[in-house]
Amino acid sequence: MTNEDVLKELKEIKSELKLQNIFYKEKIKNMVERLLTTPKRKKMYSFLDGDHSLMDISNKVGVTHENVRQFVQDLESENLVVLDHKKRKERYFRRLI
Repeated sequence: MTNEDVLKELKEIKSELKLQNIFYKEKIKNMVERLLTTPKRKKMYSFLDGDHSLMDISNKVGVTHENVRQFVQDLESENLVVLDHKKRKERYFRRLI
């Protein structure tokens, strides 16, 4: 296989990746919009940066810890957040987009 052949293959792969990126970006955007149905949910989502515990978020947004936990659970089921780390008994999540 020549260098030209490799470059051609790489260009085809790049083109396919661009198409997949467009498709998945729209799909993820729709998933997020479906879950961010209220101003409080949008605010909770904005604090999922790995620096705020669920308790921090509940205090800042003015909702119960249970509300935040359930919301994060919904996001986890759609693979939109990951557990960033734990500190003592508190969990810190990070949004993926």
